[in-house]
Amino acid sequence: MNDTAVEIIKARLTGNRIKAVLEEKNITQEDLSRRVGVSYRHINRLCLNRSEPSLLLALRISVVLNEPLDKLFMWKIQTRGTRKAAA
Repeated sequence: MNDTAVEIIKARLTGNRIKAVLEEKNITQEDLSRRVGVSYRHINRLCLNRSEPSLLLALRISVVLNEPLDKLFMWKIQTRGTRKAAA
């Protein structure tokens, strides 16, 4: 039997660069919201770090802006604990 420790982790958004990238590429928040299929208000909240995107939305933003996720978003990985995996 192999006892492997499995960490339970949570990724937490600690900031984003969406607003800066939008300015660099001369794209408005309203245009981005239309292209990724969410409201302008939601994009605005992301730009102000008042909301966290779902993984799917983060990927859509990354594709539309043609930027890697790690350039747009900074994530902090938090470990909640460990448990032994069943064999």
